[in-house]
Amino acid sequence: AETLVDNNGSTMTAAGNGGYTVSPDTSLVYRIVQAGSSDVELARFRFEAGVGEDVSVKQIALELNNATDNAPTDLQNEKVNIWVGATKVGEAQFGGADPDKAVATLATPLTIPRGDSVTISVKGDLSTHNAISGTPGARLTVGYDGNVNGLDGNYGKGLASGITINGASSDVTSNGVRIFRTLPQIEDVTPANI
Repeated sequence: AETLVDNNGSTMTAAGNGGYTVSPDTSLVYRIVQAGSSDVELARFRFEAGVGEDVSVKQIALELNNATDNAPTDLQNEKVNIWVGATKVGEAQFGGADPDKAVATLATPLTIPRGDSVTISVKGDLSTHNAISGTPGARLTVGYDGNVNGLDGNYGKGLASGITINGASSDVTSNGVRIFRTLPQIEDVTPANI
């Protein structure tokens, strides 16, 4: 006959689901860039997971800030690409029903370890300027749109809980870039023997 033993099993700790916040990476400073340039880094954001669980971010909502200073047409094809380091993880298309807003569905979800952070870069190709078209001096600023959360905007999945986690609920702006057709070139012409 078998004897049943009444013992305590492993201790399980219940924890709330995870979450994440978004903040600007201020190391990317405001600068002047040339119209027609490719792969210009327009914004950099830090996604930080709470201590509850690892989070897999599936979508990121973006918006053009300061709509009077820039337009989707300042970007070639009105789109931007989302990068983590040297890996492109998604793209966002502006110019839809609300032309200054776009939602990027990430082809490669952004995994944020609990209690840690991951930085993303938003890059785009700039439209050219000439005497007829373009907006010389446009200040292009791409921001994180915290007003659009859930399956139609910012959301992720808790990797332990499997539940849907809405994104941060406040907008995050970037420093932006100022676009000109040409930029001054500076050359040091000091003789070497001075």
